[in-house]
Amino acid sequence: MMAMSKLKFKQVIVPSHDKPIATTELVKRMRSLLDELSDMEQETTDRESLLPVASSLVNQNLLHHRDKGIRSFVGCCIVELLRLCAPDAPYTLSQLEEIFQVILKLMSGLENPESTYYLQVYRILESLSNVKSAVLMVDLPNAESFLVSIFRLFFDISRKGTNKNVEFYMLDIIHQLINEINSVPQVAMNILFAQLISGHGVREYIGSPDSQNHGPAFQLARNIFRDSSDRLQRYVCQYFSDIVFDTKDSVSDEKTNPEFIFAHNLVIQLWQYAPLTLLNIVPQFENELQAEQTSVRRVAIQTVRLMLPHHSLWLDYPKVWAAFCGRLNDKVIACRIDCVEKLMDVLRNPLASSDVTTYVIQLYQGKLADSDEKVRIAALQAIGHLSVDIIKTHVPVEILKLMGDRLRDKKLSVRIQAIQTLSKVYHNAFPGLEAGEEVSIQLFGWIPSSLLEIFYINDEATNTTVDLAMNELVLQQLNSDTDTRVIRLLVAMNHFSEKALRVFFMLQQRQLRFSGYCKYFIECCKSYNGGVIDENEEETISRLKKVIGAISSKTVNPSLNESALQKFADTNDRQAYKMLMEIFSSKNDYQTVLKNVKHLFKRVSASMSTQHFECFRVLVYRCALFVFNKTTVIELVNKIGSLQNNFQYAKSAEILLQQLPLIHPEIYEELFSNMESMISSFGLNADVKVLKTLSHFAKKKKSFSVSSEVIDILKSLCFQGTDGQAKQAATVLALADNFFDLDSFISEIVNGLHYNDTLSVRLSALTQLVLYRLDAVEKHADFITECLVKEIIQMVPETNEGEDETDEWCDFQSLDHLYRCKVLAVKVLVNRLRAGHQSPEALEIAAPVLKLLNVILLTGGEISPHKNTPKLGKAHLRMITGKSLLKLAAIPTYANYLDFNTYLRTSLLCQDPFFDVRNAFIQNLQKKLQYRKLPMQFYALIFLVVHDPEEEIVAKMSLWICSQVIHFRRMHNYTMEYVVTYLLHLLSHHPDISLSDNENVFDFVKYIQFYVENVASSDNIPIIFHLVQRIKQNYDAVEPERKYVYMLSDIAQKVIQVKAQTMGWSLTTYPKQVRLPSIVFKPFDTPEEKQKIFIKNFLTPEIESAIEHMVRSSTISSTARLLTRSKTTKKGNPEKLKRKRTGTKQAKPNKLDKKDQRQSNIPRRASTRVSSKQVNYTEAESSEEESDNSELSSEFEEEE
Repeated sequence: MMAMSKLKFKQVIVPSHDKPIATTELVKRMRSLLDELSDMEQETTDRESLLPVASSLVNQNLLHHRDKGIRSFVGCCIVELLRLCAPDAPYTLSQLEEIFQVILKLMSGLENPESTYYLQVYRILESLSNVKSAVLMVDLPNAESFLVSIFRLFFDISRKGTNKNVEFYMLDIIHQLINEINSVPQVAMNILFAQLISGHGVREYIGSPDSQNHGPAFQLARNIFRDSSDRLQRYVCQYFSDIVFDTKDSVSDEKTNPEFIFAHNLVIQLWQYAPLTLLNIVPQFENELQAEQTSVRRVAIQTVRLMLPHHSLWLDYPKVWAAFCGRLNDKVIACRIDCVEKLMDVLRNPLASSDVTTYVIQLYQGKLADSDEKVRIAALQAIGHLSVDIIKTHVPVEILKLMGDRLRDKKLSVRIQAIQTLSKVYHNAFPGLEAGEEVSIQLFGWIPSSLLEIFYINDEATNTTVDLAMNELVLQQLNSDTDTRVIRLLVAMNHFSEKALRVFFMLQQRQLRFSGYCKYFIECCKSYNGGVIDENEEETISRLKKVIGAISSKTVNPSLNESALQKFADTNDRQAYKMLMEIFSSKNDYQTVLKNVKHLFKRVSASMSTQHFECFRVLVYRCALFVFNKTTVIELVNKIGSLQNNFQYAKSAEILLQQLPLIHPEIYEELFSNMESMISSFGLNADVKVLKTLSHFAKKKKSFSVSSEVIDILKSLCFQGTDGQAKQAATVLALADNFFDLDSFISEIVNGLHYNDTLSVRLSALTQLVLYRLDAVEKHADFITECLVKEIIQMVPETNEGEDETDEWCDFQSLDHLYRCKVLAVKVLVNRLRAGHQSPEALEIAAPVLKLLNVILLTGGEISPHKNTPKLGKAHLRMITGKSLLKLAAIPTYANYLDFNTYLRTSLLCQDPFFDVRNAFIQNLQKKLQYRKLPMQFYALIFLVVHDPEEEIVAKMSLWICSQVIHFRRMHNYTMEYVVTYLLHLLSHHPDISLSDNENVFDFVKYIQFYVENVASSDNIPIIFHLVQRIKQNYDAVEPERKYVYMLSDIAQKVIQVKAQTMGWSLTTYPKQVRLPSIVFKPFDTPEEKQKIFIKNFLTPEIESAIEHMVRSSTISSTARLLTRSKTTKKGNPEKLKRKRTGTKQAKPNKLDKKDQRQSNIPRRASTRVSSKQVNYTEAESSEEESDNSELSSEFEEEE
């Protein structure tokens, strides 16, 4: 048996009046006692030997000694005795009560680690925790009072900050007490609640920022709830239930009790850190979410929505989750807003499964088109609060595109929020776009384009918001790093649509216009001199007011803007005038522009109100040289000229540089030396994009010179370079003032016009020399023409069975060399006509060329007698022929010379079997029509696209036609109405037309339907109907015996009548007689002939009935499409993305004789017209008031 050790300490430690003990000596004895007690083990200690010391330690003279050090040692000795005597304390309850009172006073010393006896106090705390002797307080009569005191003491200590060990021991002691005590007093719970949530806002609104106090006391309270969840659950539930019960009578529909809000804020904190304490509370939210009082529902919604990012509410409390989701459709707008604001926080929760996130996305989708604008705004803001990573992971592109629809919302506030949210999302997502991440491009690449496209809405407030968003977030124009700024610009441009690109360059032209206004404004300000005017006072003031009015007329608030500019003029700040001039000076680099912008903002903001400064800021953004400045342009030239073949934004940089001479030619001149040195340094390896940039400059300058070294390089490129290099080099040489050796240079090119491997290079150069220096080339014209026709165009290719018979499209540079030469030969011949159109012999020279072009169209590009031209060779010949005829038709000399058969064959290129051929032709046609370069009859060609198998072409043309109609209507011009006569005449000569085949008739009905849907309106339908009727009073001037036009006239009349009835339009008689175009129609010689044709109906009753059904169905379908967006529009057509770039597989087999080459080129498959209006799918309506895009900007027409 192990020997029991006894306490050896025998010294007196209790002082008395008779035998006092000095403090120093007493401390020495107490330390000796403590050391011996500490070394003793509980299992081997004789408890009886401890009793005398235990009795002495609770002596009043010792326990309440005036010296704190003595009391600290006494406390340490007592807790050691409690350790050795456990589980039976050597003290009575009254003694324990007095001991713990002393210990609690001592532990307040934990607040100061620097105190002399801190280690003794720490030792007491450690022992109470490890030995669990603190639970002895539970047996005391006033245990609850002790528990409250400990809570207060520990939280006071924790609030002032202490080390982690002290925190741990305090937490452990409280956990022991809570688990052992019979009932936790409410005062103690209130202390806990107060630590978990505090601040004045916690009783005013849910989720108060003041409640987010995460200090040490908060951490201690949080850990107490977490560790004692099962024990504290009923107290929390009781507290919450009491609050709800006590406040139910004071809750109204508008307002709840502060304690009610406090309790819900408490739930939010407990849900995050101790959800087990809420097992009986959270289910009560189901009733609150469905309560009659709006204020109760809102508090419940605001509480539950803040619980979504933590734990899995949808799994643990499905009824509460369902009730919360149901509030998305609450009748009260505020409740719907509260719900949608935080709904997307579910996506932040890592516990949310794919089913949950998908469900949330579906719910959110509906709120983007909520009937109330405030809900739509909240929905947009919800996405803006998500990180880019979460958006990439959970948010599909369809949702982001629906946000894009809000850019055209009828409510300005929604449009502004959509602009701000999408621009913020794009800014945050830019690193992924710059890195070329496919998912980032798909999700966010479209945003800048959509932002620019809303300029077509023509709302100044919207435009101003876009200006700010583009400058500050999307393009970051205030970024001082040139490379970053240029890359952001090129990345955005890489995804611009055609419409967005036009708007972008329109904005650059606007910058030029505004800088002119500002320059004149500054001159007027200087003359105004702050109101101190020496002479011509009235004139000076009048000039200032006029320019202020001109600048302010295109702003959101003209009167406020006028006030801001007048304030600027009144300050008479000459330094500010100078800064404003510097920001749009083309002589400055970007750093100078940026420095002046920042200094100007700082200077002006000090003297203006916030509203005035915002007006001034917009003006500065609109006139500052942010895009086209010396620094940016030099960076662009360096990027495309550094032989970075993998530079993915080269095309965008090239487009920018092409526009530069149109907008800022003075900047271009300063870059000329840079491009020359770049060409000199790379020699024959000079990048074609740099050469193209130089050639554009040459076209715009009336006079310029290049160095002799560059001339030698350019000459060499015309013989040894690529086709592209030769074309651009020849352009520069042809226009340079100091190229004096042009004649010998042309002779050298002409003498080499024999078929070989480098012939295409010489021909590429010759196309430009003929166009720009016909005077020097003309003496070789006969020889050139003979070589081109006999040795190139008529050259018979080798017969290779099975080769080149592919439907896969290839670009021009990938085409077989022989057919590249044939295409270039056609371009040389056509360019000669274009350059010499003012010559007296122009028509004589043009006759054989036009005959050649007609042969190419008539044979479908087959110009070999052996009929062995490959499909791609024929396709490229058709494409260059179509483009060439459009260029010639744009020249009056040749426009009147082109006969109807040429016009008809050209029109069939709109239905070419190759997608790339017809698409290129249609785009060329559209561009020339937009700038009024073609005769009126060419407008009829655009309506032939209705049967195109590619719906995107039909949709784009439909939108473009509508814009043209709007433009002509504003000009009080009836061009688009008059086109119906040319259209019907053209259709009457279409090779597919037939009277015997009903299906064929219905195909032609669709042409007329397409015209009526896009052109007709309640205002102009009478004149269209009149023109259609007038056709039957004339005969076909081209082919008098042809009667198809009368059948088409009857079809058109029927279509118009049914359309008018369906739409409720009044089809009144047009009061005037309109003469039909004499080139296609002639009046009958006798009234009898006219009357005979006019009264005859060329349609059978069956066809009339079918037409009526078609038109009514189409009208209803069109109306339905305005109420819903097709899936193809939202998601895209995956098959279309994968298709080969050809139309042959989509073309419907022609029923007519396949031997007829003209007819076999026509894709016949009808396709349902895609709605051109982007209208959303539910209650929310989008603005349809878009301005005409034809007047936005003037595009640079490049020589192909």
